Amino acid sequence: MPEGQTPPTDAEVAAKKKRKLQQATWLIGTAGLDQKLYKSARNIRGVELLPVAQFNAYTVLKQKRLVLTRAALDELRKKAPATEDAK
Repeated sequence: MPEGQTPPTDAEVAAKKKRKLQQATWLIGTAGLDQKLYKSARNIRGVELLPVAQFNAYTVLKQKRLVLTRAALDELRKKAPATEDAK
């Protein structure tokens, strides 16, 4: 699905059921506050949606699954300290 388009809540619930992950907890990370995605995900049990600027270790580690938009991943990479392996 192209970035900026959000599937309806019913489609997201159906996708989770299909993968048998209803009991899993999910953290969806976005680069900024995405109102459309927030409205789609807010009523799904076990799903938390946050901009990556609000991530902390506990919030990330307590979730079973982490889903990031491409822009959110880029934001995290900018904040991460460079390591020798990355050079």
